Amino acid sequence: MILPIANQGRLQIYDPKDPNVMGSKNLIEFAVEKGLYQPKTDGEFNFSKAYTRDDERDRTYNDPRVWIIQKQLNPSVKQAMAEGRQSPVFLTPEKKVTLDEVKAILRNHYQGTKHDPYSNGLNGKEEWRPISVFRTYEAHVMQVRPELPKEIGEVTYVGLGMADLTAFVPYYSGLTSFPANYATGSDHADSQSIYWKYRKLQTLVMTDYPKLAPVVQRAYLDWEAKVANQQKETEAQYLKLAKTDKAAADKMLNDFNLRVIADAEKLTEDLTNEVFTIRTKDIQSDIFFANKAKKD
Repeated sequence: MILPIANQGRLQIYDPKDPNVMGSKNLIEFAVEKGLYQPKTDGEFNFSKAYTRDDERDRTYNDPRVWIIQKQLNPSVKQAMAEGRQSPVFLTPEKKVTLDEVKAILRNHYQGTKHDPYSNGLNGKEEWRPISVFRTYEAHVMQVRPELPKEIGEVTYVGLGMADLTAFVPYYSGLTSFPANYATGSDHADSQSIYWKYRKLQTLVMTDYPKLAPVVQRAYLDWEAKVANQQKETEAQYLKLAKTDKAAADKMLNDFNLRVIADAEKLTEDLTNEVFTIRTKDIQSDIFFANKAKKD
């Protein structure tokens, strides 16, 4: 089951007698006391209606994101975005959802539609708020595979900055330490902070998104695919080695994870230089000021 939520409350049915539902003992009584719910006129208690906002702001800021997620995972379900809170709360995806599909959802900005605020010139006045926005600090996907040891069965894929223009780097539960530059940085750009390394690249790409974004996106997707294959091999090695030497298996996993983190950082640095090279040529071409006499 999936439950997409976009800065809004979407849970509606609340039955305190249902063993699958948790809530404060006085949840309904409190709503009545505060005038949020009138049993005689409102009918069945609706948690979303009683406790959360639902107005015209949701129609453009929140509902489009819920709509596009449900559209991607349940393409056969036809529903209008304007239905808003009336759309299903829970849906069972039509097929098993892959890790890459979840990352693609976080990277979505209505590409291929008239509501894409990046591909046809930056449009900060686009009414539909996309999932992937420039001001994102980080995006992540948490994967739990209970059939595996916790060290490799729990992985968090973190993309620093704007999801559409970043690499989702795997961080295993068995990882015991992080590089020092993950603990540095401020709201001013620097040359060491891992956050600013990704952020500088993203800022540069946004100066000509249609031309530069594909360069970065292809590189990161290729890198993620390569790392995914390496993960399978490493996890198999971990399972085998852990049977006889758990400490050695843990060290092997840590060494692998730190190498992946470093590779992502190096790729980001290389991409920044590549994009700077492209931008330099573009700007020089635009304002070259050639000598009309053709002598220089």
